[in-house]
Amino acid sequence: KDSFPIDPVEKRAKDAGLRTLVTTVLPINARYPKWAPEVRRLNALILAIAREKDVPVIDFFGELEDPRRSDRMPPKWTDDGVHPTVDGYARAGLPRWSIPRAAR
Repeated sequence: KDSFPIDPVEKRAKDAGLRTLVTTVLPINARYPKWAPEVRRLNALILAIAREKDVPVIDFFGELEDPRRSDRMPPKWTDDGVHPTVDGYARAGLPRWSIPRAAR
């Protein structure tokens, strides 16, 4: 079974009086199509663990995926095919999201 060591992170956050928040992995243009299945698999795992642990998720992948070219960011949002541009970060940035009060 796939697993991710969120328990120790979640415990340390809770012990410090913080809440856990997770994000999905961004689309990766530079390794498309080779990495696309693994990115999708990892994001599915992140979402499943977040549901199981009742942890809020910010879906960076869904926010930055090009609707015309699945599994990739639009060229205007990445210069190197891996990292978002300033506009890409603005698109995915936290100000766009209503972070659940429990995660603040």
